[in-house]
Amino acid sequence: MKPNDSKEFAAGAVARSILAEPHGAMNLESVWSRAGAESVLSGRLTDPPITTLKELTFPDRAWDNQPWPSEHVLERGQCLSDCHLLAIAVHDCAWLQQMHQVWEDAPVAFEWRLLSQLQIGLGLRPQGLQPRVWTQDDSDFLIEADALERDTPAGRAWVALAAGDARAAQIAVGEYRAELERWQNGWNDAVGEGVRRILGYPGRVLRVELRALQALLSGV
Repeated sequence: MKPNDSKEFAAGAVARSILAEPHGAMNLESVWSRAGAESVLSGRLTDPPITTLKELTFPDRAWDNQPWPSEHVLERGQCLSDCHLLAIAVHDCAWLQQMHQVWEDAPVAFEWRLLSQLQIGLGLRPQGLQPRVWTQDDSDFLIEADALERDTPAGRAWVALAAGDARAAQIAVGEYRAELERWQNGWNDAVGEGVRRILGYPGRVLRVELRALQALLSGV
């Protein structure tokens, strides 16, 4: 991640504005948002403090302050997805087990809960702690439910890893890496609301899904 030094690039300007905002009450959304902004501004992947994330994802805190508007549930769910993907990437078994419990009664669609717990299971598989095997039927269901997209590199990578197909997973992960690089290269040309949308997905800025897939691929 290298910012363009030849001009004031819009993503950096918006990142500074995010970091200048008052902290307020600490929550998952603000912790991830600041990490994404810091990463864009510095040109280096800057993960949120993992100790803080673990505290905010205790099962009795992860879905606190309900009921929420649906858009807030989606935002919190995305942050929690980013958390378990980061836990896979850093090989944190205890945190993965905690996150599996978090998703058990999550107030989201069944297919989202299932995908999250199956992803976590792949992260726990090397330790023999996988709660359930990710089957082909699971993959077919998730694709049918639009929880996984067979036409995207990331979707193909998860299906291949679940099936133990290292070669197909490697190809898909490589395609996903290239996709993220193209996305990142567009930051310098983004303006206004486009930049806000970029920074609205800090997990994507931090490449947590790609890093999780790479970590899993190394164990296949």
